[in-house]
Amino acid sequence: MDTNSKYYYFMDCVKGVGPKTVKQLLSVLDGPKEAYEADFEQLAKIIGETKATEWCNLREHFDLEYEFAKLMKRGINFCCFLESDYPERLKRIPDPPLALYVKGSLPKESMRSVAVIGARRCSSYGKTVALEVGKALGMAGIQVISGMAMGIDGIAQEGAISAGGSTFGVLGCGVDICYPERHKDLYERMQNLGGVISSYKPGTMPKPEQFPPRNRIISGLSDGVVVVEAGEKSGTLITVDMALEQGREIYCVPGRITDRLSGGCNRLIDVGAHIVLSVDALLQKIQENSSLGAQFCGEADVALGQTKIQNFDMQKCSMDKIYKSMTNREKEVLKMLDVYPVSGEQIYLQLSAQSLYNWTFPEVLQTLWELVCKGLADNVNGSLYTKKSSY
Repeated sequence: MDTNSKYYYFMDCVKGVGPKTVKQLLSVLDGPKEAYEADFEQLAKIIGETKATEWCNLREHFDLEYEFAKLMKRGINFCCFLESDYPERLKRIPDPPLALYVKGSLPKESMRSVAVIGARRCSSYGKTVALEVGKALGMAGIQVISGMAMGIDGIAQEGAISAGGSTFGVLGCGVDICYPERHKDLYERMQNLGGVISSYKPGTMPKPEQFPPRNRIISGLSDGVVVVEAGEKSGTLITVDMALEQGREIYCVPGRITDRLSGGCNRLIDVGAHIVLSVDALLQKIQENSSLGAQFCGEADVALGQTKIQNFDMQKCSMDKIYKSMTNREKEVLKMLDVYPVSGEQIYLQLSAQSLYNWTFPEVLQTLWELVCKGLADNVNGSLYTKKSSY
């Protein structure tokens, strides 16, 4: 933030003023302070009478020093596209927002950033993949960008945080408003492990028409976009279109051809998007396609990276111990589980046909519950079960 920030903040508050208008003014006047203080006649000659009127009316009733100080006291940082702290990736897109409001920090320029997006009403399969992708990116030191929405977005960002990574949420409302409200905890943690970002002024409530413009920021802050579940006519594909216009790489997780949530992903793969067959393969493709290397910037970051790896290894070691302590019956039931939910009855029928044991239905249900208690399986809607992503 530089000494001109307060003047740029005023410009962002003027109705109808965007990057093009600001550039017009600064191409004629000596600087942002001079533009702010210009009289109506000067402004009208450069940007037209309508915008000049808006400018002068706001300036008359706007206590600039007070309003900008109030913004800072609320812990909201501000940066204009003409300032040095404005993200370079975003500056290079065709229509960068005039300014960004930030709680926390902005993505580091020296580290790769990847967006993870997808369906809000995602399947159990989508949830599992999104979590694993978020974890893998976080572990690799790749910043995760998303919209903090329900479903794939929020789950991937939770994954990044759980792996000790950094993640950034781009909102379709003011940064002082947590939307959706159910993500309040994620919203708070993200400010310490990344940041919450918006091009909308604080106090702006979420509206449907504000989300497509914010999507261009999600892709604009990223080197590539990972799509996990998207229908053929989904809002996720709007972000993909914007990402392609910005020259970003697209990576898609395939799904079953009968699954409506996989139609968009499968179609994108068919026309040339990178297919994601595993998280390791995804990381390899990102490494090959990105112009930026996933790198640490100094001794502190190196130590942080080593701590992430140690914590991850400790978690994996703990899960390995749990797995080794399982009974043979538990292991056999676990083999029957996948990321797609199945009922206890389905598992009972499979085990009855294949197993070395003489299972009863209550024994199957008891074993499934033991797997849930050990953190190796999930119970879905009471009667369905899925395998935990770690195993």
